[in-house]
Amino acid sequence: MKLIRTGSFFCSLVLFCFVVAFVAFPAMAWQKVREAVRRQDARETRQAITRLQVRIGAWLFRCIRRIMRVELELDLRSKGAHPGPFIVVMNHTSMFDILAVLWVLAEYGRDDLRWIIKREMMDAPFLGRMARWSGNGFVDRNGNPADRDAVTACAILANEDDSSVVIFVEGTRDPYELRPPKPGGFLRLIEALPCHAGLLVTVAWHPVTRDGGRTLFEGAALYGKRLFVSAEIVAPELLRLSGFLGTDWRVRKDRIDAWRKRQYFAKMIERTPESV
Repeated sequence: MKLIRTGSFFCSLVLFCFVVAFVAFPAMAWQKVREAVRRQDARETRQAITRLQVRIGAWLFRCIRRIMRVELELDLRSKGAHPGPFIVVMNHTSMFDILAVLWVLAEYGRDDLRWIIKREMMDAPFLGRMARWSGNGFVDRNGNPADRDAVTACAILANEDDSSVVIFVEGTRDPYELRPPKPGGFLRLIEALPCHAGLLVTVAWHPVTRDGGRTLFEGAALYGKRLFVSAEIVAPELLRLSGFLGTDWRVRKDRIDAWRKRQYFAKMIERTPESV
């Protein structure tokens, strides 16, 4: 089993790196060339790049999920109920979340997005350059006042481009439990994007350990696990209610706990021998 898990993860990692380096990066670089020779403006370039990110990321999600034998349980609500862009509010468990949210956006009919992500991503090979090209907001996550300006600048671009924005409000990954949300970036987004509805995306794994799958190179820990993905649309006026984020986080925690209990008892029933 360990050999199969390691081999599946290695195949997934090779596929991911190959697609990023030899498919996604050249395709997005071509969009920057078109901008440089004035075949399109900066806005059209950003839109083209983010469309590629969503489509390629959604395809990678489907492929890697099959290679890693990840079972998927979905609860996608109100699909097609809102034609405009979203503020995507998501918890963060592993690197796989990035592909998951790209797939979710595609399921909701959106092929545009910006990210509020850690500044270290700017230095990542290929990924950092593509992230800068699409107009993301880069933050230090250490209380730096410049973070607020970065979030606002990203929101302004998203508003100009009619684009969604993704924010991981915990500020870091935790595969085991929900961490308390940090509201600063979220409040900046809802202030700058008053007409954006919310898309609340929740992800959870079972079985789970505290150190499982947090980084790209720990992905083997996700082999054969079950992934829960839920999403629902929230109207702009509800998203902006006082205390919304805290209430939402309590609801998510209860939903994840209930789902994991169902998985646990289902396994217990499978392992219990039938009485004669």
